[in-house]
Amino acid sequence: MQYISLLQNVWNSYPKAKESWEENFASQYQWENGIPKQFVFVKLNPDISEDDSTFIANGIRQFFRGRTDYLFTRKQLLNTVNSVKVVLALFVLIISVISMSVAFFLLMIAMSQNINQ
Repeated sequence: MQYISLLQNVWNSYPKAKESWEENFASQYQWENGIPKQFVFVKLNPDISEDDSTFIANGIRQFFRGRTDYLFTRKQLLNTVNSVKVVLALFVLIISVISMSVAFFLLMIAMSQNINQ
């Protein structure tokens, strides 16, 4: 509620700034209890079961109205990051094997040319 009182003090001092702010900035947010919200973070008990966590996430999802509203759980994000790390490591491994084999054959050709001369 401190944020609301701070905004009210600014708007009382600068009424034209309030109009500009509402046109350019405030229309981008959803307002709940007079406070703009673009992100909501929900902290759960670390000992909560997977079923309870999914139940709470689905309960929050029912309040979403638009197609641009998303809910990500920490477990989903960690699984995604781990998958990306595995794919990236595999990509680096493939590229390194290809480059080492090319370097080996280039060195072998150069050595055989030097021996023949």
